[in-house]
Amino acid sequence: MGLMRAWIISFLATVALAALVVYGWRGRAGVHPPMRTPAAELSPPLSAASPSPQGVPVPQSAPAHASPAQPQGDLSAQAPHSGHTGAVTSVAFSPDGGWLASGSGDKTVRLWHVKTGREVRVLTGHEGGLFAVAFSPDGRWVASSSGDHTIRIWEAKTGRQARVLLHVDYVIPLAFSPDGHLLATACGGHRLEGGCKDAAIELWDFASGKIARALHGHQTGVRSLAFSPDGHQLASGGEDDTLRLWDMESGRELRSIPITSPYPLIYSPDGHWLVVQEYRGLHIFEAASGQELHSLSQPHSYGVALSPDGRWLAATASEPQLTLWEVGKWAAPRRVVGDGIPYTGLAFSADGHLLAVGVQDNTVRLLDVPTLRRIRTLGTPGACCDD
Repeated sequence: MGLMRAWIISFLATVALAALVVYGWRGRAGVHPPMRTPAAELSPPLSAASPSPQGVPVPQSAPAHASPAQPQGDLSAQAPHSGHTGAVTSVAFSPDGGWLASGSGDKTVRLWHVKTGREVRVLTGHEGGLFAVAFSPDGRWVASSSGDHTIRIWEAKTGRQARVLLHVDYVIPLAFSPDGHLLATACGGHRLEGGCKDAAIELWDFASGKIARALHGHQTGVRSLAFSPDGHQLASGGEDDTLRLWDMESGRELRSIPITSPYPLIYSPDGHWLVVQEYRGLHIFEAASGQELHSLSQPHSYGVALSPDGRWLAATASEPQLTLWEVGKWAAPRRVVGDGIPYTGLAFSADGHLLAVGVQDNTVRLLDVPTLRRIRTLGTPGACCDD
């Protein structure tokens, strides 16, 4: 019964995500040589020698402390401020905390000025709802994954689409390496449209837009990816109910840990441990040994985030909607329970003082840490959770 219940919960989670992204909610271990180049690249390589369409090259090194270029002109004049028209599925702060990117079932990425709450611009081009968004470590670029089988790269400063990376399947997870040289992606949602045709994790050379390496081991789709802070390891959570750790220098699979539906997952800021969601709660594993250190009750989580200083762990779920733990002091966590509108992805600001939470009513909520007091709502609430 336990295995059947786990399968049912995993299936329902996949169907729910499909509804959000595909239709939009209203309102094998080893290393293979480089794989195919995408059938079409819509722009030249992003490199120092070959600039992007806006003439801003991707740096050869991408220091994590670098700040994104600031938007040009009057923010209020650059885009309409209606906000998303579909459920917000993912959020990401820029490295300096000045901007917030949000992805939605309405097929757009929106950039927000955090201090003012203004919508800076709308990034359009995807033909399916958004699964994930991420800033590059230097803040110059925004990557987004979608149900349209593509990863799209946008220049944050101008909002221009710089490249499209083509997949043969749904692309759910994506993650930048800490130095910004690699972008990891994978098919997720093996129950959608006949399943994943290729369960490999693809490591794209960000400067050239070509696949540098593919990691083979998962038997079905991959729902979550995370690089260790030093970039030496990659963790992947698969729909084959395994958490796998990979060595980035050799591409070798280091360890496979059985765990039901390990989605989402995240490394601690020091890289010593991993937080992994499983359908019954959160599990904390030592990265070096794979030993479980602690577990927390938080059934059916949608998102997990750690503050940059490693002090706070936050997770969204069906009920309670949001839980905040002080790391190491797991008793008496802070919780948000109330309006019943499901929360989705979440992210801490660079200074750890703000927590951004995607909401299925088409908005993003900015919350104070650690009180969880709502400071601002980005966008206009719309219809939620009805077909």
